[in-house]
Amino acid sequence: MSDRIRRLGLQFSWRAAAAGIPLFVIYLLVYWVTATLVFLVVPDARGLRSIAFTAHVPIWLMLVILIVNAAFEELVATGLVIASLTEKGAAVAITASTLLRFAYHLYQGPLGAVSVIPLGLLLGALFWRARNLWPLIVAHTLADVVVVFVVSAYRG
Repeated sequence: MSDRIRRLGLQFSWRAAAAGIPLFVIYLLVYWVTATLVFLVVPDARGLRSIAFTAHVPIWLMLVILIVNAAFEELVATGLVIASLTEKGAAVAITASTLLRFAYHLYQGPLGAVSVIPLGLLLGALFWRARNLWPLIVAHTLADVVVVFVVSAYRG
């Protein structure tokens, strides 16, 4: 079992988890640059967003959902895909991981789906190099928390 945990990058360490904090900042910068480029190419791209938050759930439950979502997404889209395709090489494994991430973000509309492409490439490359999902899970969780709570506050 420990070989599977190691292969999927799930061996926990505080150092790896803490590495998710600066990765979170990079994550936000990559998203911002991607969104800015999309807005430059398609000036009315703000209309491309389709994600909306309408549920009213307790904050603690929302945090649990965000943590579980980030962990599941990184485990499946990054850990399982890249670990399964390791023998095909970095380019194939990271591309497959990124395409899966893109496909299941289509519900966010074109802007949301396109914005995860550079993030998928970044996170896939980091996982390929370090073989640890914890920085990715922490960064992803922090990014989701920011998005949910900033969007919720913005919409009042």
